[in-house]
Amino acid sequence: MLNQVLTVYGESTQEKLKNSCYNCNVKSTELAGNNNGRNDSQWDSLANLEEDRYLRVGVTRLGNVDVLYDEQLKKAADSFLNEEIMPISGQSIDELVKYSTHASYDEEIIRNELYNSAYDIRDLTTVEDQTKSILSRYENVETFSQGASYEWVEVNGGCGKCESRFYIAPTKDNIHKVIRKLAQTFSENGTRSSFKYKLSTARHTKHCDRIIIYNGIGKKEEVEEGIRGIYETDPELFENTEHSPVWISESSIPGVYFAPETPEYSYGNRAMDAVCYAKNISDYLWSNMHTPSQQEYKGIMKILMPSVMLQLGLFALKDGRDIHFSTRLADKSLGSFNIKVRGIGYSQSTNELTISGDLRHSKDSSENREYEIRYSGSREGKEALLKDFYCFHLNGDEQIPGMTKKVF
Repeated sequence: MLNQVLTVYGESTQEKLKNSCYNCNVKSTELAGNNNGRNDSQWDSLANLEEDRYLRVGVTRLGNVDVLYDEQLKKAADSFLNEEIMPISGQSIDELVKYSTHASYDEEIIRNELYNSAYDIRDLTTVEDQTKSILSRYENVETFSQGASYEWVEVNGGCGKCESRFYIAPTKDNIHKVIRKLAQTFSENGTRSSFKYKLSTARHTKHCDRIIIYNGIGKKEEVEEGIRGIYETDPELFENTEHSPVWISESSIPGVYFAPETPEYSYGNRAMDAVCYAKNISDYLWSNMHTPSQQEYKGIMKILMPSVMLQLGLFALKDGRDIHFSTRLADKSLGSFNIKVRGIGYSQSTNELTISGDLRHSKDSSENREYEIRYSGSREGKEALLKDFYCFHLNGDEQIPGMTKKVF
């Protein structure tokens, strides 16, 4: 169902997987190349989890990455989604997987590491003042400061409701040249847009998220065309740009990255959440099993990382719309609910995984709900998680072995 976003409806299923299944401890090269469409069941139910070295995980190919299997998602991918989804940077996924091995759970440390920059812009105060003066000469450009973090630039009244954004991390010598070109281009083209750039007085001057350009609903192509025009006339401004691994989608312009809007959340915070959540799920899946080798860990994380990012709304279509999941509860008369994940935590002491969040009614906010799902460390708990990873069996009253759920 397509409107402002793509909605994938999840319906729980007890059928055997119709897509390929892989063992978590196969070598990563085998994992990437063995997509042969076998019709295996997800689990060997006769195996004792404590003695079984294997954990079979269903995989769906989505665009250019592998994600956890979901029947509805598989159908959407085969019918149209693979053609319409924004390509995911394999380099970004690899970097995030590598980083997750030693990821801290301190948000400040995570942010510093994921946005680490080779440049320090604290000595750009003079050129920053010159840029503000130049921007003030445009009748259709307004500026204002976001505290001591960013300077906002609104062109032709701003972008309105944001649908997606672009990231550019120029060198310290080019950042203000790019800012001036953006204002000039959008002003002359009559493009309604908003962008912000990091101030030399910012707390995080050593972060590479230096320019963020926002576009309104249905305006991605227009904004992207304006940026491309700058690149075509002044390609040197885009040389040696930096790249945070949380920018997982590459635009059509070298050195410029794309991300959807994540309503009510900072995109950066959601991306940092994804790293921690994927690590929590991995720890949970490997509990009661042998300690995974680096190759085994990488194999499962290369599936979990994009899967969690997809669940958190970090994937998007090529036209800028985001992808989210919806479900219906046991009382189908209530209609559909959009799923918002707030937290995914793993307890080593109990071997339980807990997922909590909100259910936002698609039409009537008075019907909004909250949910909490707990999965035991048993084989049944892990099976329940993997069989319905995106919608959490929220749409029925049936009791699922290894899982308890609350909707309130």
